[in-house]
Amino acid sequence: MNPRLEDVVMFEPQEKLIAGLKALSLARTKIHIYQCALGDSEQTLSISGGTPSASLFEAGDNQHKFFPGTVKEESEQVEVRMLDEVYRTDGLAYPDVIKMDVQGYELNVLKGARNVLAHARYLVIELSFREFYEGQAALWELWRFLDEEQYIMVDHGYELRSPRAPYELLQFDAIFVNKRFERI
Repeated sequence: MNPRLEDVVMFEPQEKLIAGLKALSLARTKIHIYQCALGDSEQTLSISGGTPSASLFEAGDNQHKFFPGTVKEESEQVEVRMLDEVYRTDGLAYPDVIKMDVQGYELNVLKGARNVLAHARYLVIELSFREFYEGQAALWELWRFLDEEQYIMVDHGYELRSPRAPYELLQFDAIFVNKRFERI
């Protein structure tokens, strides 16, 4: 694979983090920034947290236990869109790679992105081995969904282990390949 970043499409629902994205510059790359969350239906929801750990779900006991201070009490109303609808209505070219870190909302986003997933070659997604947000899908539910969508995990990147028990894996970035494109 010889990657070229011709187009980068980013989604960020929090107003205070948009300025940082707009300041990014990549040579010969068109950057599209959408101030919205992604999910499985178009709606308006409250995002809680005010930090990169903010989620459309409420932080659960494990979030407070393992990551104290990462979720603040502030919240804001945000637009939630479906990735399939954004790509369809805006005429965006399908991505080769999807990178997702949505704090427990992964399955919701994936359900609203079935068509885009069918056309993407790779997916990098943060997977959690514990429930950090109330209502987040269990790991096996994500795994089953991705298997049904023809994705297979081939590797993992960044991993986070418990500071209390370093042998316990809490999260990692999983790398999936779309079997429609790759011979596996």
